Order: sequence, then C-alpha cells, then structure tokens
Amino acid sequence: MDGLGVRLYPPGPKSLGRKSFILDYRSKGRRRRVVLGAYPAMDVQMARTKAKTLLGQIVAGGDPLGEKQEERESTTFKELASAYLEQHSKIHKKTWREDERRMRDHLLPVFGKKRAKDVTRQQVVRLLNEIGTTRGYPYDSNRTRSLIHSIYEFGRRTGFVPEGMGNPASLTTKYREEKRTRYVQESEMGPLLEAINEEPNPHLRAFFKLCLFTGCRRSELLGLRWSDISFEKREIRLLKTKNSEIRFVPLSVPAVRILETLPRAAGSPWVFPSERNTGDHIREIKWAWKRILERAGIEDLSVHDLRRTVASWLISSGTPVEVIRVLLGHKDLQTTISAYAHMNRRPVQDATGDMSDKVISFEKIRQDKESENKAG
Repeated sequence: MDGLGVRLYPPGPKSLGRKSFILDYRSKGRRRRVVLGAYPAMDVQMARTKAKTLLGQIVAGGDPLGEKQEERESTTFKELASAYLEQHSKIHKKTWREDERRMRDHLLPVFGKKRAKDVTRQQVVRLLNEIGTTRGYPYDSNRTRSLIHSIYEFGRRTGFVPEGMGNPASLTTKYREEKRTRYVQESEMGPLLEAINEEPNPHLRAFFKLCLFTGCRRSELLGLRWSDISFEKREIRLLKTKNSEIRFVPLSVPAVRILETLPRAAGSPWVFPSERNTGDHIREIKWAWKRILERAGIEDLSVHDLRRTVASWLISSGTPVEVIRVLLGHKDLQTTISAYAHMNRRPVQDATGDMSDKVISFEKIRQDKESENKAG
C-alpha cells in the first residue's frame, strides 16, 4: 500500500521499541520504500511535511530513493576518502595525519578518480604488493590495507557506498612484520652528527639532535610549542602524547642550549615552524632525513630509529627498565620490555664469556693431569 507509514522493528537488544516513518511509492513501475526519519526525533507532523514534499517530486517524475542510490553508486573514492578523513579520522584518531599521508602517497593516485564501488579486491592486492614488495615497505602496506578497510566500513555506515557492497580490503593477506632492531652504531654516530650539522635549516638541525637528546617521538617534537618548555625546570611538557597522558621530559644541558639558541619565528607559537605554511609547524621531514643519510653514508636508518638508539644506550648503561619506560612515555612496563629489553646483549655476552672460561678451565685441568701422569 502506497503512502506514509510507520515501520516497527522486531524486538532486539539494539532495536527494542524502535520506530521509523516511511514512505511507500511507485516509480517507473517499481515499488519503492524510503525512510523519512526515526521517531521520536521526527514527529508525525514533520513526517507528513517531508512525505508531501517527496510526493510532489514523485508526481513531477522524480525518484527520491533511486536518486539516493545513484548518488551512492557515483561517489568517487576521493570523495569517500575525504569524508572518512574529515568525519572520522580527524575526530577519533591521533594518527590522522598518517592516514592523510597514505591517502596522498598511495591511495588517491591509484583510486582517486574511480567510483568507490568499482574498486576491486584485485586492484587493492596489486597496490598492497607494490608497496610491500616492490617498494619494500611491508609495514606501510599493512597499515594501508587497514586504512582501505576502515574507509569502506565508514562508507557503508554513513551511506557513501551501497550498504550491501563488499569491502575490497577483506580477505587480503598481510605481510609478516619483523620486529625492527636497527639503531645508530657507534661507528655511525660521528658521520651522522656531522651530516646533521651540515643541514642548512636550523630548525631541522635542532629537531634531529633533540630526537637523540630526548628520545621523544617525531610527532611529539614537531608539535612542540614554546609554552611547553620550562627553561627554569629544564623540562618539556608534552600535552598530546600517544597514550593521551601529559608527560614531562627532562632536558640535558646540550638540549637546553639548542633550544635557547634556536631562532623564533615572529608570532609563531611553534618551536619548529613551517617555512611554507605560516602559522603551522613542520610536517614533512623525510627529504631532509634522506639528504642527511646520503651525506653520512648510512643506509636503512629511520627517524624512529633515533628513539630506539636512545633506548639502546640507556639499556647498555644499566638504566632500570622502569626509568626507561617513564622517559619514553610507554603506558606500561611490558611495552618497554617487549620493545627494547632484547637489545641488552651484554648479560648474554657475559654469560657466554663465563661459559667459555669454564670450558677452558676444565680443559686446562685435564691437560695438567695428563702432564703429571706422563711425568710420573
């Protein structure tokens, strides 16, 4: 029966007592049903007004439901990804800038102009293999896979894509992720510091050195404001951390000296202001880091490895793991242990040395007895 009606949902933990106003109509010989709104957010009068408006469009030859479906099916991947970034990622994720970077670097160049519903699993697999195998970034491939999956789940929840369409990232295979243990070797530190000192931008020079002096995460330092620094107490107050907890990072004398002599941009609150975007801080450091590694003659070293280098030094010097946990801002001790405790090879080396000494001593005793027997 055509016309305004009320849909009653069956009892259930999420739908008990739920009601929605609907409009049944016919268009081009096909029966349609469009949901007008949920009760009580929409009352009877509001439902009648909306139904009257839609019926007017139908009489004029329109098809509200068909147009809505057509709009969903014509949504481009770029439109879907942009909606995900603005309506979900920026609101709910501290790592939204990583989502933005992966969209810009990996997704939009390949899928941007396609209709979102036309992106296939085969195309996703091809892209993930390109990132993980050809370019050699398995970790980034896995994060990109998760991002694609989240984008399409968001699209189905919000109506940007047909609710019944499959997720093109489903059933795709993840790369195996090896725990990274790379850190700056003693033989590399001299050339690395020399290459950092040759970097023309004083803010980038300061940033890379402070990574080594503080053990802070890249995002924590780049987002640092002058108001976050207490020169009197010689510490940094980090408000936006990975664990959503305020953290205080002590500053060494060399670190304080770097910050005291660092040029300040007029009117900017940022310690590391952007040269391109006035009012913002530095966002992109990969090209500067690439130049530094080339000058230093160092391969396979990431900016995050500087943080791992700090941890390795502290562990090797015998610093308690709990102290390292606080300094690095880990939420619990197990995180620190699982991430860095394996880097302390000194006890294993000492144990191996002790074992070798014992074997040699037994061998020496045996040789001494054989000599005595021969002499007797």
